[in-house]
Amino acid sequence: RQLFDQLQEGLIGFGFQYPDVTGSNAEWQVQVNPDHIKNIRTWMEIIALKPAWSRRLLSALIINLKLGGVLIRDTDLFQRDITTFLNADISRTVNLSKQLLRLFPAFFNEIGAEGELRDISTRADELCMRRDILVHFIRKQSHVESNNLLVKFIENSFYFWNTGNRQFIRQFVPPEVFAQIDTDNEYFVGLNKAFSALFSRCGGESHDFLALDEVALQQILSGVSDLSDRDRERASCLIRMFQLLTKKYNPQPIDLIKDLQATNLYEPERILLLQQCLSECNHRKSLELVIEFMEKLQQRILDPQITTPSENIYFKRHIAAGIPSMYGVYREEKFDALGLSLRLESLGTSLFEQLIETMELKFITKSTIVKILDYLPLFLKAFELEGIATRQLASKIDFVKLGIGVKLFSIDQYQDIFIAISKAIQGIIGDYYLDMHRSNLPVIIGQLIRHGHPATAGAEGEDDRAFCLASSESFMRSLLASAFGLQVLDNFITRIVNILQEELDHFRDKKAILNLVTTYNPDLTVSDIYEDGGSIDNPILLGNKGYWLKRLASFGFPIPRGFVVTTEVYRCFDAVIGYRNMLKDLTGRILSGIARLEKATGKRFGDPVNPLLLSVRSGAAISMPGMMDTFLNVGINRAVCEKLSARPGYAWAAWDSYRRFLQMWGMSSGLDRNFFDGLIETYKEKFKVAKKLQFKPEQMKEIALCYREELHARGIKIFDNPIDQLRYAILKAFQSWDSECAKIFRRQMNLSNDWGTAVTVQEMVFGNLNENSGSGVTFTRAPGGQSSEIELFGDFFFGVQGDDIVSGLIETFPVSEIQRRRENRNCSLSLESQFPQIYEKLVGYAHHLIRDKGFNHQEIEFTFENQQPEGLYILQTRDQYQNREINNVAFVDTPALRASLLGNGVGVGGGAISGRAVFSEREIRKFRKISPDVPLILIRPDTVPEDVGLLLQVEALLTARGGRTSHAAVTIPQLGKVGVVGFNKIKVYETESFCLVGSHKIQPGDYLSLDGGSGAVYHGQHQPEAC
Repeated sequence: RQLFDQLQEGLIGFGFQYPDVTGSNAEWQVQVNPDHIKNIRTWMEIIALKPAWSRRLLSALIINLKLGGVLIRDTDLFQRDITTFLNADISRTVNLSKQLLRLFPAFFNEIGAEGELRDISTRADELCMRRDILVHFIRKQSHVESNNLLVKFIENSFYFWNTGNRQFIRQFVPPEVFAQIDTDNEYFVGLNKAFSALFSRCGGESHDFLALDEVALQQILSGVSDLSDRDRERASCLIRMFQLLTKKYNPQPIDLIKDLQATNLYEPERILLLQQCLSECNHRKSLELVIEFMEKLQQRILDPQITTPSENIYFKRHIAAGIPSMYGVYREEKFDALGLSLRLESLGTSLFEQLIETMELKFITKSTIVKILDYLPLFLKAFELEGIATRQLASKIDFVKLGIGVKLFSIDQYQDIFIAISKAIQGIIGDYYLDMHRSNLPVIIGQLIRHGHPATAGAEGEDDRAFCLASSESFMRSLLASAFGLQVLDNFITRIVNILQEELDHFRDKKAILNLVTTYNPDLTVSDIYEDGGSIDNPILLGNKGYWLKRLASFGFPIPRGFVVTTEVYRCFDAVIGYRNMLKDLTGRILSGIARLEKATGKRFGDPVNPLLLSVRSGAAISMPGMMDTFLNVGINRAVCEKLSARPGYAWAAWDSYRRFLQMWGMSSGLDRNFFDGLIETYKEKFKVAKKLQFKPEQMKEIALCYREELHARGIKIFDNPIDQLRYAILKAFQSWDSECAKIFRRQMNLSNDWGTAVTVQEMVFGNLNENSGSGVTFTRAPGGQSSEIELFGDFFFGVQGDDIVSGLIETFPVSEIQRRRENRNCSLSLESQFPQIYEKLVGYAHHLIRDKGFNHQEIEFTFENQQPEGLYILQTRDQYQNREINNVAFVDTPALRASLLGNGVGVGGGAISGRAVFSEREIRKFRKISPDVPLILIRPDTVPEDVGLLLQVEALLTARGGRTSHAAVTIPQLGKVGVVGFNKIKVYETESFCLVGSHKIQPGDYLSLDGGSGAVYHGQHQPEAC
């Protein structure tokens, strides 16, 4: 062993024979140092005697070839030397041996230019009758004395044909040939046009030509004007020649699937699966298959059994030049396995990079660490293929797995583990790369300087320490980059450690938020309505509204397209809002949802010509009707309105939609609904109209712009940018879960504050287009009735959006004829009579849900854009609330009772009650003090969510507007109150604290009586009794 070490020391000290390429001669031969290949062979023969003892000499050969260059000609038949090396016992030097073998441009079977390479190069030359001097020289060199420099030669020729700069090719052709190449002849002009287009489309990099298939290539070339068919074909031939030469001398995954199929080593199904995974960009599964294939090849490469090659080589003398040449095929199991393994490795390295890139690692949560843990074993397998011992690294990775199983495992602990993993990787780099070459590098770099090698240009003598260090660093970087998976993992773990440290620094004094970051799962944050979301699709994450919309969409119901931002965002809201990287990630997911929505609808968000407008609605797992914020027509602004209103049928609807958007925007900023009611009443008086639908389009435009000016006058900033609008609306919808009225409602209903809300974002549908469009809400059974039969009972109106109905802002019409007759409404129409096709479609949906799907009776919100069934959309469904505690209290029927009847509204439950009228919280406190045992009846024109605090302080509610399905009507029974809504005879003067029913004036403290069953309203006190 000592003698062998001295031999290695002497050989390394003696120096190395470098290629010393001086160009080509007129006979197409590369002028190279003949002792270069002899030196390589001699050292490899010595190493093969005792590979485990020859690590120092192996290292020296790697450094010399890496820094000094390597040139191997096809005629050297270096494949034989590789076979001999592989038949030695390299099992204990796998890593170093792979470092060496990667440097040899010799992993091909066809010697010389054979097969497709010969055909394609000949065709490129013959198309110009061999008159293109440069193309002819390339062809002849590839045929006579093919070598790895041809790849660089043809690549530089591409740059010449693109720019006309002959310096790109000077080093590859003899002076007499160089002198004949010019840029004025027709052969250059044609290729100049072709390659100018190719470089332009491929980002200026010739390397990208390797990925061009025939279809993509022809697509580019066919778009070049005045390019002849001859030059188009020449360019195609030269690109293919470049691909074939690159594949030959530099292991690349070009034609890999075809070559895998030709090996008969693998089951065809596995190869087809790899092809499918690659086409689907399934990087994880593709990488798993690549490693599986490489492991099988590794077994063959390291098999101790000696293999013999199969050679079919023919020697000849080139007639024109009188120089020896050869052609034929070389095959040998281990050699072929290594060549295929290197090509798979090239693909695997790319897949590792893509796999990590797709993670878009900007912040780290527990779910991120689960993903990371899923990827790490692939790196361990890659290292084992590299001949690297992984026990220590694997033990550190096991800690990650153990940490995931611990519920309260902290970010600090994960940080410690990944730092330990990083140190283990640095240990591998040190053991297998830095330490292995450390002693040889300064010796060999000094020899290169003495030799005057071009790679040492700029060195100031052998003792130039700075140059030596720089060269050593460059060598190490290049070596690590070629190691399978090592550099990717090192960069990946470093990135993880840095992000964890950033999170620790950012939330150093906010441990509670840091814990939220840890548990946050970004993959649970957004779910498309029309796509199967897997585990996301549950009411806790999607909210009741979003969950049932997805269910209805899966049943084939007409649901406006959109997506749900889940309660996962609300749960970690402080972390998402407080951490830029998490917010950026969520924004990206939402914008991706918008992009999918644009593709599905054919509309563009923010495009005035073809605008996509959105609804943004909150929705918790536990229904809280009307308690949280809604934004309609998000994405609208004046520019959008101007274009949209020019469309047939949209003149009025466009400006009405903008007005609605501005009102919701203002109310979200603290303005009261009464403020906007006052504005609209002013315009009704100005233009002498009773209903909004009676405004002319230009009048509605004036109203909308007035709203805008009023908001500006009150310092309320309005975002015109649609993305800013969407961001604001989603943010406000989430925040509305913690609004005072929502908290009061939950407290009254004994609901936890921890549920949180989701936010549903959908394409707007327009019930406010004209009198043939509308919106409504229907129950599938009569409220309070004993029958379980399907009977549609609800409210609708034409020319409105859904918020008008559920907010109780307008006087509505009944849905069915049976409802109209039973409720004694003062109206002559219903949805059934006015829009029979819409009604029948709704009845069909009700039967489908309740009879076919086994649902409970439902409360369904809908909009229709025209009278046809295809114009109907379902906006929401939820279980219909049924008050199981039937209140059988009514007033004693007396002449006085009948005489005091003021009229009928819509009774929404609670029995009968007599009490004092109140209009404000101040009056509630006053009359509670005066007569604490007397019930109080709150009178409102309509209700808003903020009224829930008042409702809890009174026993009954009377409203002028709203139907049976308004939020007030739905909420009153749940709060255990008596309610009558939609009492259209009453005119409420809220700010003056009185109301009129005809000529009858009701003031604070006056007695009223309400029948929550029949909807009757009486003045005065009357005695209720149990029925």
